[in-house]
Amino acid sequence: MLATLDSFPHLVRTSPGTLTTDPAGRYRLNTPGGDFTAPRVLVCAGTWTTRLLTDLDPDLPVVPVLAAAGTALTVAAPQPLPAVIRTPNRAYACGLRAVPQADGAW
Repeated sequence: MLATLDSFPHLVRTSPGTLTTDPAGRYRLNTPGGDFTAPRVLVCAGTWTTRLLTDLDPDLPVVPVLAAAGTALTVAAPQPLPAVIRTPNRAYACGLRAVPQADGAW
């Protein structure tokens, strides 16, 4: 995954910081490594995402991200999967996924 992220020339990895908005509607991230400003941000904070975004902008229409329990396992396969396999959603669940791994497992 890191090799894939490194292929984006405008991606900057930094230590945690404080995310705010400025009067022009841009997002500002203040970190020990410097300040970063962008017109859009991607927040990947799991169950904390909703709280972070509503603290940032209470009027922002955010679909709540809820905590859930899941199960994962790794299976050795006779041949690697060519792509991710995902089953349809079902009531109170998100379906199943088989994700190919770099070592051929899934």
